[in-house]
Amino acid sequence: MSAALKDYVLITVAMVVILGCGFGLGHLVASRQAPAASPPPTVEVMTFEEETLASLRTALGLSPEQERLIRDDLRATAKEVFDTKERAMFEYHLLLLQFQDRIAPKLDPGQRKLLRKNGERLQLVIQQRFSDLNTEAGPAQGNETNDEPPPR
Repeated sequence: MSAALKDYVLITVAMVVILGCGFGLGHLVASRQAPAASPPPTVEVMTFEEETLASLRTALGLSPEQERLIRDDLRATAKEVFDTKERAMFEYHLLLLQFQDRIAPKLDPGQRKLLRKNGERLQLVIQQRFSDLNTEAGPAQGNETNDEPPPR
């Protein structure tokens, strides 16, 4: 091999090594700097009321007397907002169970078994989280998956 060819090969190998190190280092730094998944923010009713009242105070220039007069309306509205949110989350969970019921016939027995276990966990979440909504998320409302193959 000629000296010039050796130089080109050496330069090419060095560039590949440098590029690989840069890629690896970038990957390492990015994985350490990636923010941890945080739980979804929750706003307590009182915080919602206080923030809304502060916003109204600033935007409308409310007097202390006006604040006192609208506080009960704001409290009632905040309760309705949070009740509506809970009902929506309950419906969302029920829709997930119904989705599982619809896809179960398209899965093989092993997949249906995994899906059923997932559905049982979801039903438990529904029963624990939404017990005040008088739920019965049993087979009548969702997750009727079983391990039998679908009828043909």
